[in-house]
Amino acid sequence: MALPAMQIPFPDELTGAHRAAILVMYLDQTVARGMLHRLSTTEIGEVGVAMAEMERIEPDVIEGVVADFVRDLHEIAILPTTGKDFALGRLPDLVDEDRRGK
Repeated sequence: MALPAMQIPFPDELTGAHRAAILVMYLDQTVARGMLHRLSTTEIGEVGVAMAEMERIEPDVIEGVVADFVRDLHEIAILPTTGKDFALGRLPDLVDEDRRGK
């Protein structure tokens, strides 16, 4: 039996699974695959069900979901330290051991 189609008029009505489903449907396949790789089998199933439930998604809803994703990604990507603290604390861990003292 097919699931009833769901029209999504407003982004704030979306569950996390629906947001993830929209991203998976509209992101590049390689990026979407990487995103799904980080989810559990249960979460992937929830995303699949959410995809099946959605029939029509307004362009502004898609834009809102993608914008939220980019904003959240930006917020977690901001380095907690910069400048001298970063150079002294983090940079040595990022280069080969034989090059650290140079």
